[in-house]
Amino acid sequence: MITRLLVRGMLAGLLAGLLAAGFAYVVGEPQIERAIALEEAAATGSDGAGEHSHAGTPAGDHSHGGASEGDHSHGEGALVSRGGQRFGLFLALALYGVALGGLFALVHAAVRGRAGPRSAPVLAVVLAVTAFAAVVLVPFLKYPANPPAVGDPGTINQRTVLYLVAVVIGILAAAAGAAAHRVAAGSDPALRWLAAGAATLLPVAAAWAFLPEIAEVPAGFPADLLWDFRVASPGHPGRVLARRRRPVRPRRTRADHGTACARPGVTTSGGTTRLLLVCHASTRATARAAFPGDEPLDERGLRRAAALAPLVGTAEAGRSREGRTGPGGVRVAWAAERRCVQTAGALGLETAGDPDPLLADCDYGRWRGMTLAEVEAAEPEALAAWLSDPAAAPHGGEPLLDLLARVDGWLSAAGPGRTVAVTHPAVVRAAVVHALGAPARSFWRVDVAPLARVSLTGRGGRWRLSYPE
Repeated sequence: MITRLLVRGMLAGLLAGLLAAGFAYVVGEPQIERAIALEEAAATGSDGAGEHSHAGTPAGDHSHGGASEGDHSHGEGALVSRGGQRFGLFLALALYGVALGGLFALVHAAVRGRAGPRSAPVLAVVLAVTAFAAVVLVPFLKYPANPPAVGDPGTINQRTVLYLVAVVIGILAAAAGAAAHRVAAGSDPALRWLAAGAATLLPVAAAWAFLPEIAEVPAGFPADLLWDFRVASPGHPGRVLARRRRPVRPRRTRADHGTACARPGVTTSGGTTRLLLVCHASTRATARAAFPGDEPLDERGLRRAAALAPLVGTAEAGRSREGRTGPGGVRVAWAAERRCVQTAGALGLETAGDPDPLLADCDYGRWRGMTLAEVEAAEPEALAAWLSDPAAAPHGGEPLLDLLARVDGWLSAAGPGRTVAVTHPAVVRAAVVHALGAPARSFWRVDVAPLARVSLTGRGGRWRLSYPE
């Protein structure tokens, strides 16, 4: 009898584990991928390279010149590939389900006839709900799971111990509730359940009051990503502990810009952020499909920028990013390169004040001034590495991951109100990738032409992207 019940419990656990793995793969994996991209962008983007080189092609030209659209490696090589981790997810949860199902069957056999409902199916439901509340829900509500890129590596052991303490408290609270229900067996049913509820909730409330809080979510971390990850976590409790144990890389700073490398997000207070990103007009490097330096606009670019001025809203433009605004209350930000300053001037935007270094183009190192064909002929392996690995910088300049982290930081710091920013194709592409919550490799799939405009509206941790007519 026990053997048959044990086998049934293990089979039911196997099925539940596979279902949990499917749920984790469909609902949880996209959040994991996005968080890993943010973590690696922040980890790689240190040591002076303030900007990510997003451009898959020189001069921000929107012909990708053979840029690989396959998967890019995220930072340093992992000990286990993401494909191996996904396989391990199904294997681990299947084994976890088998073990938990067998244990549940033994507990059910031990309790049946001694406590709880007499009906076996009803008893199974009661035990399952109680176990979920005690082992998963109670500790999760106190110490919710965090995605990669959240948490201090120095507190991993402390967080793990506190989480396990919360699990023990949940189990003891459930046992106390069951004991109170049995003690009040001769009382009115309503009083029995009231006693059981009080005996369960009081120790949990006391523990929550005395256990320390852990608040390690960095400022500017995407609220929607954090919410989606935490909502998905209780559906596969094995990940709750796994994510807690995962060490994260330390957060880096950018002394070059005199500001912390903020992770992506939208200010969650103070109203709506409205950004209009304007790519600079064409230059000689654009026409040659060359890696740009600091060249001025060509005549065609100047003419087209002047023609676009009425659409940008010259009359509403403000004076600077430093808090001074014009009649329409619109701030103006711009990159320091001549092509951006000239574009802003042709658009009728006043550039009194200092340019924003976070909007600067990427540093293409020794490739500046060279066409893509020239680089391919001189350094084919280096070019292939640059186009396939977002962490690579074979030209001696800045890798793609640095650009993404820089732009993420600029978006995170953008305050409420309206801002017009004149910048580079690489910066606009990085902003689009961030707004969509897309992985780093998506950067190579975004085309940005000269004078292209992208509108971003952010509020409450979410961005909405549109293209003005």
